[in-house]
Amino acid sequence: RAAGPNAQNVEAGDEITIIEAGSNGEGISNSYMKAHLVAGETHTYDSFVNSGRFLTITADSIDLTTTPATATVTITLQPLCNNDADCDDGNYCNGIESCKADGICQSAGNPCDSGYLCFEESDSCSLIAGDATVAITTDNYPGEISWDILRNSDQEIALSSPKYSSANTEYPLSTVDLVAGEYAFTISDSYGDGICCSVGTGSYTLTSNENVIAEGGEYGFGEVKYFTIGSDPTLLPTRNPTPNPTTISPTSSPTPAPTPVPTS
Repeated sequence: RAAGPNAQNVEAGDEITIIEAGSNGEGISNSYMKAHLVAGETHTYDSFVNSGRFLTITADSIDLTTTPATATVTITLQPLCNNDADCDDGNYCNGIESCKADGICQSAGNPCDSGYLCFEESDSCSLIAGDATVAITTDNYPGEISWDILRNSDQEIALSSPKYSSANTEYPLSTVDLVAGEYAFTISDSYGDGICCSVGTGSYTLTSNENVIAEGGEYGFGEVKYFTIGSDPTLLPTRNPTPNPTTISPTSSPTPAPTPVPTS
């Protein structure tokens, strides 16, 4: 965490910030923060300045040992195409690409019908069986919060958290459609104090098809909740749960032995 007068400043600390200015960067205009990146992350513009060409900005490295800190970034603008082969990115889920007369690649779009999800690794479409929604209210240190939803069948991330920067704020819902199967929701706090209740009263709620699957806030460094998507969303038992203290049932009073009948 930051210290001193900057203790409450958690906005993109030690990261590369991408700012987009209006009026093509000329004169006075509004500006907008588009992304902030740690080393290894990439931000992509789908159609840079409405050109129809991808622009990618990759944070190669960040060196905090220099004064001021320095960073290396790679900026790549998609080149113009000459034929359809120049446009083929090898990805299934964005459809067949073709080269237009102006040298701009055009994608046919998602090849799956409505109500289906596309899977790149298998070049296939699967029926949507439900959804998951994550609601987050941050504490005093929103930058420490992260979470993801993992599909157990192939260990792919179905949805992950945005970057949280505003303290004590109820953020917009994050929702994803899911195919049938088992999933793991993992929420973490990098400082180890959860999002409630030592430094704020944050909380999380995981719902599926409008049913609450899990909720909380006092989780230390983190916790994992397993659930299934199918006909009815179901919360599964925690893996390797901590056993509850054994409750000893009260001992029944001993049955008295029958008194022997005196012998005549």
